[in-house]
Amino acid sequence: MRKRYSILVFILLISAISSLEAKHIIGGEMTYECLGVDSENPANNLYRMTMIVYRDCADETGAAFDSDPNAANASDGTVTVYRGAETTPFINTIVLDPPIITDVQPTIGNPCLVLPPALCVERGVYEWVVSLPRSDQSYTITYARCCRNPTITNIFSPGEVGMTFFIEITPESQSLCNNSPVFDEFPPIVLCANEPFELPMGATDQEGDRLVYYLCSPIIGGGNILTSPGATSFDGVIPDPEIWPAAHENVDFVGPNFSAQNPLGPDSEFVYDNLTGLLSGTPQFLGQFVVGICIDEFRGDTLLSSTKREFQFNITNCERTVDALIQDDSITDDGQFYIRICGPGDFDITNLSTQAQFIDTYNWYLERPSGDSLLSSTIDLAVAAGDTGRYTGTLILNQFGNFENCRDTADFIIDVFPDLMADFSYTYDTCVAGPVAFTNLSTSDDPDGIANYAWDFQDGSAIVGTVDPSHLYGIPGDFPVSLTITDFNGCTNTGVNPVNYFPAPPVLLINPDASIGCEPHDVLFVNNSIPIDSTYTYEWDFGDGGTSGDQNPQYVYETAGTYDVYLAVTSPIGCFIDTTFDQFITIRESPEALFTFDPTNPSNLQRDVNFTDLSQRAVQWRYEIGDFFQTNQRNFTYTFRDTGLIVVTQFVTHPSGCVDSFSQIIDIEPIITFHAPNAFTPNGDGLNDIFIPKAFLFGHRAYRFTVWNQWGQRIFTTDDPSQGWDGTYNNRDSPGGSYLWEAEIIGPRNQVERYKGTATLLR
Repeated sequence: MRKRYSILVFILLISAISSLEAKHIIGGEMTYECLGVDSENPANNLYRMTMIVYRDCADETGAAFDSDPNAANASDGTVTVYRGAETTPFINTIVLDPPIITDVQPTIGNPCLVLPPALCVERGVYEWVVSLPRSDQSYTITYARCCRNPTITNIFSPGEVGMTFFIEITPESQSLCNNSPVFDEFPPIVLCANEPFELPMGATDQEGDRLVYYLCSPIIGGGNILTSPGATSFDGVIPDPEIWPAAHENVDFVGPNFSAQNPLGPDSEFVYDNLTGLLSGTPQFLGQFVVGICIDEFRGDTLLSSTKREFQFNITNCERTVDALIQDDSITDDGQFYIRICGPGDFDITNLSTQAQFIDTYNWYLERPSGDSLLSSTIDLAVAAGDTGRYTGTLILNQFGNFENCRDTADFIIDVFPDLMADFSYTYDTCVAGPVAFTNLSTSDDPDGIANYAWDFQDGSAIVGTVDPSHLYGIPGDFPVSLTITDFNGCTNTGVNPVNYFPAPPVLLINPDASIGCEPHDVLFVNNSIPIDSTYTYEWDFGDGGTSGDQNPQYVYETAGTYDVYLAVTSPIGCFIDTTFDQFITIRESPEALFTFDPTNPSNLQRDVNFTDLSQRAVQWRYEIGDFFQTNQRNFTYTFRDTGLIVVTQFVTHPSGCVDSFSQIIDIEPIITFHAPNAFTPNGDGLNDIFIPKAFLFGHRAYRFTVWNQWGQRIFTTDDPSQGWDGTYNNRDSPGGSYLWEAEIIGPRNQVERYKGTATLLR
């Protein structure tokens, strides 16, 4: 009979696997908690069962967790309960509900080592409640699933066999309502080859019972049969029911190098302390290794439970991340850090070691030139009152740490050389724009003196290497001139002095963009004097009463004449120069263009327009009408061929050659006329037979003419100006009398014009 039980599931998922063939299980365990007597069945105890399954998710072809609704082709996970030595299940099948998935961080035992790529592990924690009658026989709860990773190193045919997780609830445990011990931590996923490790693999027991730890063999579970019905057989991928406890088989280790007691191989020194649960060793081989550990729980001398955990170690070559580094000047041929200190006194050595989060201790060892030693445990090394000479030292990271690969050493040499000081002075005539003379005042305590000089005048010019240079600045300003000296030991020192260079220009040079022009004349005065800038004061007089304080002013001359221009320049430190430029600007007299036209409102009915000149001081005239007519006549008449807005421009020339222009916009208005007769006689004599308005519709956009009888009935309408009413309605003569009419016209400028009236039909 198939029973379903209430199950609470906690699972972590990193990737979804669709294949039914597992090729994914890397470990797991099963524990229980006695919840007390079942209130519905007092002869029973209630147990909360917990099963944890670990899965390799790096290979996307492996199977998902059982009962995972988010994975394609996931199978139902099942457990089976056996009692005593019976081969028939006490509970044939308990089906696990869908899981919730979480992820296991791929931690390693040594924090200073980098994880290899492509590691992915998920954990599924299945939890359910089952009611079991108290019995004088043990209950064994079993879960089997195929398969393991095919790349496992220490067992035969790992891809063809799975694993079995089970736990036994003894009669003594049932009577005491005992809880099984629970492992405290899951082991690291990765161990590093040739790196010793110590892993706390102990457990916690609620009742404080005595726990004994030991290595044990993992158990085979299931096979690689995929098709039904064999898939659910004992040798199938998903056995249902699971095989009875007496038939459990240990995995077949690859002998003689590997066994349950030595799963990592020879010389690994693999030990599981039976009192503390500390797992230790030094892996020697690369690969994936299956390990089984067990816990026996005793109360006094009575065995209450046995708990087994199976897991997989990945042994790999790990990369070092902690490197001892020092800020240096160079590296010697034998790999030592070399540091140059210029001048005796206090100095610091800067520590640049990587991965500071993994470094617990820093130990510095320094030997002075005198033979004295300095020890320090600070991150950076501070050396007080250092004398000249050679120092040798070592920096050791994590010197007393547990992991050899988490330590590193840096050897270094420090040479402290005699002091040197860069200094200089300078002189120049402050108000004359001449060169600045620099005098070197640098000193060196080294007998060999100074090897070279580098002057930077801070104006963009090239570095100068002479001892006492001179320099001519092309611009004024505050220049922080620097001198860098270098001795024969490679020591350098830089001295900086500000040079305030604000002389007056030796000569004033100005360049107007146009020195001759017609009134009004706009002139840009460009000040080409050197050296000047915006910090200088400027005084301009343009000769016609106008002035300016700009460096490069723009000025408009309104009156004809010849003008002197005056400029005075004062530097920020008071140096002064001025110059008058005689007869520098010439402004010629200009004419004044002006004309009128008549009529002032020309139209398509009045196209002839008379143009009359009103200009002054002109000797030549030229008119441009749009882009289609020109004339040199002073006064003339022009007939416009079209309506619209037309620009007319007059150009007049003064005897000086100066030209002025004046433009006006002329609107040639399109006019519509409309007239309707007041009577007509549709008697067929060919005279006045049609009632049709007389209209001049130049450029009109729309037309509508409508006639109504005396009862308001519309009897005629047309949008054709050439069509009129013939006095009939529905092919019958309308009676004599008065008729109403209306005309609506949309003109060429979209203006709407309406006309209404009456007309008499005479018979």
